[in-house]
Amino acid sequence: MLPEPLAKLVEQLQKLPGIGAKGAQRLAFHILKNPRDEAERLCDAIREVKDRVTYCSTCNNITDRDPCVFCTNPSRDQRVICVVEEPQNVSVVEKTREFRGVYHVLMGTLSPVRFTTTTCSTVGHASAALSTLAFRGTTAPRR
Repeated sequence: MLPEPLAKLVEQLQKLPGIGAKGAQRLAFHILKNPRDEAERLCDAIREVKDRVTYCSTCNNITDRDPCVFCTNPSRDQRVICVVEEPQNVSVVEKTREFRGVYHVLMGTLSPVRFTTTTCSTVGHASAALSTLAFRGTTAPRR
């Protein structure tokens, strides 16, 4: 039986994606055995992400400034929009160093057959994402 504070930590870590009971317990013991200042740096990093990272009002990508670096970069082609499901997909495309357009993050997947969502929190959110995308497509500068 674990002490209550350690059991609470294991319980919270287990809520993270891909972390099961054993993994959560390993992480909790790792945090426990390491110096306090390392645990405090971890706590500070989590707080900073929650305080400073948000979603771009133009493309829905994660950012610490609004609009994001992609939407405000004058060397990006605003007429070419790469539509991705999740913010982590942006970094995958960026790693290729080939794409020079901008992004639009749907925050989930959409069914092309029926207008339903599989991971968007609501159909309304998906509809808003598509409306914003449609607006961006009609307001992009023309050559």
